[in-house]
Amino acid sequence: MPADPDEDVVLTTASTAAPRPLWKPATPLASVAAPATGFAWGVFGFLHEAAELTTTPGSRGVVRFVNGDVSYAAPPLGGGWKPTPGVPGRFETPWAGDPAAARTLTHLRADLDGGGRAGAFQSAASPLLAELDAAAAGLLDAAATLHAAGWTLGLALPTNVALDAAHAPHLIDLGFTWRGSYDAPPWDASPGRPAWLDAPTQWLSEVPPVRRQFADPSGTPFPRVAPVEDVRTLARLFAWLLTGQPRAEVVAPSRGPAPEVWALLADAAAGKVPTAREFGDRLAKSPLSRHFTAELTPAAPVPPTPPPPPVKKSTLPWFLAGVATLAVVVACVGFAFWPPDPPPVTPSPTFPLLLADVDAALAKKDGPTAGAKLQELYKIAPVSAADATARQERRAKSLDLWTVDYLAVAELARQPSRRLDAVTQLKALQARLKPLTDGYPLPPDATALTLKEKQCLEFAELLARQLGS
Repeated sequence: MPADPDEDVVLTTASTAAPRPLWKPATPLASVAAPATGFAWGVFGFLHEAAELTTTPGSRGVVRFVNGDVSYAAPPLGGGWKPTPGVPGRFETPWAGDPAAARTLTHLRADLDGGGRAGAFQSAASPLLAELDAAAAGLLDAAATLHAAGWTLGLALPTNVALDAAHAPHLIDLGFTWRGSYDAPPWDASPGRPAWLDAPTQWLSEVPPVRRQFADPSGTPFPRVAPVEDVRTLARLFAWLLTGQPRAEVVAPSRGPAPEVWALLADAAAGKVPTAREFGDRLAKSPLSRHFTAELTPAAPVPPTPPPPPVKKSTLPWFLAGVATLAVVVACVGFAFWPPDPPPVTPSPTFPLLLADVDAALAKKDGPTAGAKLQELYKIAPVSAADATARQERRAKSLDLWTVDYLAVAELARQPSRRLDAVTQLKALQARLKPLTDGYPLPPDATALTLKEKQCLEFAELLARQLGS
């Protein structure tokens, strides 16, 4: 549950599979980053689920829930989202295959990095390079169609461009707009202002996110974004796909692979390619994949290193003896100053009992008891690394249960006669989570869980404030 109503947090009970990479190396590569979640579906919406669609009976897809301050206009492209009749704030979109396995440009970039390190790009027949070229061509074609209808790409980010099994890109947030309910645009004073409106996207576009989100030309409170700005954004996005470097200025290198590709990207990023259609026509002649398949410019030959002068036999034994003596001295000094091993952690006899209590509460979907037992579990210190990991896993599961309880309260709040009951339950939800968040910060490698806890608390506070007003 997010801090603001329209930032994406995803939950699904239907599937928890991580997105499948298109290319799998023979051995695991540390450079291929694992996605933080197996169900990444954009930045709009406070909940996403893989489920059967009510608007298309018999088919499965993605269900998105948005806050009441979010409106939607279907873009002039295929697909898109359909509102669920009779359920405000609920939208559905079909998806071929498992939505939890959908790839984004972020996954493509990670695989390109891993494939390059493993030498997988020996020819343009590589499946990854085929996906790269198809995604770029599809984005430019979509941009040209949108521009012809007076639309723009909106807030296009690597994380909200999904790729289907045919490598076609889908702008999964296009058409959604957070219009706000406090003061006038750009709603700087609104406590519900989405965090993604302040995201660092300057490398993609000089136009701030609060303006770019208005892809639909109707009702826009800002001057219309020119089509050439989308061209510049896509050029920077393509350059990032090739190098992994998020830079606003794209410069054609003086030497290196595919100079014609980089010259085109530099021109487009500088605004010298006026339309997406022209960009697409020129890129078809010089596809992005050439960056990986073109031969590098040969480097200047490195002169051979001259052999070291011969050592006189009479001095070699003394030299070796000196080295051996120095090594002994260094070893002794190092041993004297070597830090002692940390004392072993003595297991707490109550830890496994409390852990079992948490598991039992989670199995019964008893959120209050699970929260209370978790607080007792975190009071035990120090703990072993294995116990810390187990405790953190239960904390994540407890947060999932917290989210289910929150949705039940939000449904209760739809009944005017139960608003006060909903506020009381919201405060109880905050009291369940806040002691953990404030008193027991998570380790640095658990940033996703830390952010999710913070978002849950802020979102509950916002809804309670709205109901009480």
